[in-house]
This record gives sequence, structure tokens and C-alpha cells, in this order.
Amino acid sequence: MADNISLTNYTVGADAYAMLSTICARLGTKLLPIGGKRALTAAYPIMQAALSQGSEVTLLNGFWYGGECSQSHVEVLAKHAESICADIIAGVGGGKAIDTAKAVAQKLNLPCVTLPTVASSCAAVTPTVVMYDNKGRYTETINLSFAPSHCFIDTDTISCAPVEYMRAGMGDTLAKHYEFMFADDSEDASPSVAMAGALSEACVSQLLKYGGQALEDGTAAVESDALDRVVVSNIVTSGYVSTLEGKEYSSSLAHAMCQGLSLLPHVRKNYLQGDLVAYGVLVQLVADGHEGEAAKLYPHLRSWNTPVCLKDIHVTLDWTVLSPLLDEVVTVPSVAQKGISPEKIFEAMGKVEALADAKLEAPAHMAAEDVEEAADEMDFSAMENIVTDSTEEADDEAEITTTFDAFEELADFAAEE
Repeated sequence: MADNISLTNYTVGADAYAMLSTICARLGTKLLPIGGKRALTAAYPIMQAALSQGSEVTLLNGFWYGGECSQSHVEVLAKHAESICADIIAGVGGGKAIDTAKAVAQKLNLPCVTLPTVASSCAAVTPTVVMYDNKGRYTETINLSFAPSHCFIDTDTISCAPVEYMRAGMGDTLAKHYEFMFADDSEDASPSVAMAGALSEACVSQLLKYGGQALEDGTAAVESDALDRVVVSNIVTSGYVSTLEGKEYSSSLAHAMCQGLSLLPHVRKNYLQGDLVAYGVLVQLVADGHEGEAAKLYPHLRSWNTPVCLKDIHVTLDWTVLSPLLDEVVTVPSVAQKGISPEKIFEAMGKVEALADAKLEAPAHMAAEDVEEAADEMDFSAMENIVTDSTEEADDEAEITTTFDAFEELADFAAEE
């Protein structure tokens, strides 16, 4: 069977939106932004400036995506986009907002461009949409016909976003490599899959080398080379991996752990997906027999303030609590194919707790070889309890006070709240 690969073109830099007119004019004449409230507040004025002078593209008022990428929200937005004759859909914001815009574009058979305002996921360049119900519970992943046509990455805007989003994106990006290795039992891979594997390794090396500095610069809202490298890894390289590798190599145990833990209401409400996926990577490595690799990765995650154990997300290592969640985790096809049982995952979770109890620390810029040396010398028997600070999810779509009136909230969504 022939590979049909659609990769998104991208523009990255502090003036990335300056290319909006040139690129969108090839696609249509009426651009409808769909996104998060804060994202539209930040991005719309820059879009407006880029399309104001002599552009062939009209920028329509933006619309809030509804807070969840759900089927009902997609239906409402698609109906409205059709009523105002939009012929290009722009996804603005984070993963759920962009996925909603992609789904609307697919439903209407329109081109889609993306403007990520946070570096929390690769949604801006992938031909997949993760669907939820209106309460935020995962329902399904949909494969689209094509990836977005173009992605505009304004690094100034992203550097001003809450740094927790970039950190979550780093966790999700790391998982691309480890989930690829988890699923790949054969060296006889197709050229596309082999390319995905090589790119996934590049993601890991970039994040381990530049991740700490990027988080420092993001905290200070300073654009830098380190931040730019991590942003491109989180959004573009990671997205290309997902597109090239296909569904059989993605979303393995690490993502399944995220979905399982998100069945707990307080976890679903307070923690970003990428942070949970990063914890899931540690569990996956241990469950798959790579405890040494987990020990080497752990100090980096800890130095980034990523949740590295159940204590960090206020969950107890209790079989009664966790077994129903783990029963769901093992239904993921790639996990089921490995024959990994709920009991084995629970055992791996216990070993990850021991990593945290051993208090293996690393400064943000510890050299990779020093991290490995520290991991090799770690005492797994140390059992003093420590609980690191957990960072609650900054609600990108919370009610905000603003004088900016260029986005609208459809009455159908207001009625839900």
C-alpha cells in the first residue's frame, strides 16, 4: 500500500504572521479564526495588522471554540462558518482549539492554517484530531484527510505564554521517541517510519540539551535560541514524527497512562496532558524493562518541574483506586499487543515512586553525561517521602476581562455553561 503523507509547511520567528497575507491568498479570501479566548486576544491584533494593508484576504471576527474539541462544538462552528461564507479556517491557540478548527475545516472541505500561541502540543501540524465530550472526557481520535496547509509560529507570542504549556509540550514530545521504540519491534520499517524514528531521536536530544534554558527564558518571557529550538521541537518536529509514523507507532503506554489518570476528575481538571504523558513515559520505560533509561530521564523531568510521581498529582499508589483506570489503559491496541497487564503497570508505577523517593536531583543545565552518572549511582532503596510542588493547569479558556471585542462566543456555547 502506498504511503500518502501530508506535511504542513511552517513559518517561524518573531514576525511569522507577516506571511499571513501571502500564504493565505493562495488558499482563499475570507479567513475565520477559531480559537481560545486568551489566544485570540493575543493573536488577533497581530493578524489584523498583517492583513490590513492591501491584502486580498479579509479577516473575519474570530470565534471561541467552546472550551472542548467536541462533536457538538464542531457542528455549531461549521454551521456558522458556512453562514458567513468563510473559505479558510484558522486554528488559534492550544491543541484543543486547533483540533476544533481542523475538524471544522475537514467538515466543510476547506483549507486550514494554524497559529499556535503555546508550544504545548504538535496539533498545529498533524492530520489528527483528538475528540472529547463537552465535559472534557476523551472519546476518540480522528484521522483527517490532510494536515493543515501552513503553520505560523510567532515566537514572541509563545515566549509570553505561561511556561507550563511549553513544559507540557516537552513531555508530549519526549513521548514520541519512547512510544516509537515501545511499538517498533522490527528493523524492517518503511522509509516514512524510519524517518519518523530518526526525527524522534532528534526531538529528545534537543529537549535534553536546551529544555532547561528554554523554560528559564520562557519564565522571563524572553525569546532566545534555546526557546526557539524547543518550540520547533514541540510543534513541528514532533508533529512530523506523528504524521510520518502512523497510528500504529503513536499513542502507546505513555499516552494511555495520561488518558487513564484523566478519568480522575481532579487530575483531568488540574494537570496538562503533556505533564501526565511525561509521567507515563517513566512508567512505560519501567514496564517495558528499561529501568536504567527511566533513571537517566528522571532528573531532567524533575529539573523541569514536571510531575514525576503520583504524589505530584495527588494520587495514591492504591490498587483499589488505580485498577479501574489501568483496566482502561491496557485496552489501547499497542499496549494490548505487548501483553502488559494492569498488575505489571501497577508494579512499574511503584518503581517510579521509588525513583522519586530516592531524591535524584539535577540542575536545569546538567550535562547529559553527568545525569547518566548520577542515575547509575542512584540508591533505589531510599524510601524517604518527598512531594514536589505540582503546578495546576492554567485555564487558557477561563473567563477573562478584556476590552478586545474581535472574538464572539456563540449562544449555543454560553447556554452550556
